[in-house]
Amino acid sequence: MTWRRNSGLSDGSVMKVDLVGGYYDAGDNMKFGFPLAFTTTMLSWSVLEFGVLVDKLQVGDANKDHACWERPEDMDTQRTVIKIDRNSPGTDVAAETAAALASASLVFRKQ
Repeated sequence: MTWRRNSGLSDGSVMKVDLVGGYYDAGDNMKFGFPLAFTTTMLSWSVLEFGVLVDKLQVGDANKDHACWERPEDMDTQRTVIKIDRNSPGTDVAAETAAALASASLVFRKQ
């Protein structure tokens, strides 16, 4: 589409990691870890169950993002990175991400 361009090309630079790419959540400019991990898990299990596709970081500040209505290509909000570690726990999203990777590995394993 000629009216679309790249977006979020500096995502993760604040933390010195490359978080470019991935998917925005629900029409927002957020990259939530939990919904993406859950979706990946459900898509993987649907492939394992039915044989066909049915259609650990978070980038963005939910409050700022939800107050902003613009195309990702035009976003000018700060791209905050939230990570999980000893000081900022997130076992739920880590576990869901592990489940997503495990189920996806079953989908993409060599038969």
